[in-house]
Amino acid sequence: TLNDAPWISKSAAPARRLPPGSSSPHERRGGPGAPVGSDLELDELYQKIILDHYRRPRGAARLEHVPDCRVHENPTCGDAIKLEIALGAVRFEARGCAISTASASIMSERLTGRSASDARAEAEGFIDVMRGREDPGVLDLRGDLACLKGVIRYPLRVKCATLAGHALLDALADDEHIRARGS
Repeated sequence: TLNDAPWISKSAAPARRLPPGSSSPHERRGGPGAPVGSDLELDELYQKIILDHYRRPRGAARLEHVPDCRVHENPTCGDAIKLEIALGAVRFEARGCAISTASASIMSERLTGRSASDARAEAEGFIDVMRGREDPGVLDLRGDLACLKGVIRYPLRVKCATLAGHALLDALADDEHIRARGS
């Protein structure tokens, strides 16, 4: 179950401490004196967006009425997400890392009120970008989704970023199946 969802506690995770004498990835890539507009500055902005969506997820809700068989999991890092589309709103319940929660939050924010075909195209396109089948530059035209571009460099984290997309595609397929049976 997803009873220990991250939005219940509003406190942030503690910062990781580095061993004495080591440098952070940011210091190795440019540090505080990096020129304006550098990759470092963009990475820091993206990190802030990811943390904002993680700490204050849009579309987060208790979905106790959605069966547990609809939970999507990433066993690599322990992420779990349950998602529903109801009355044009994309809502989710999640337990997991900042990347998976932020991805679900961004998707909920972007897709609420849009058609099922638009939602499907957006999710499929995002998954294609994250898997390297499409140019990551297209995310620059998709609002906060651009903050997840850097995840592509970390193959084990791509599943975190795409988990909500897969859950959305399955929810859309389930809804289509139910409608087809009813007609």
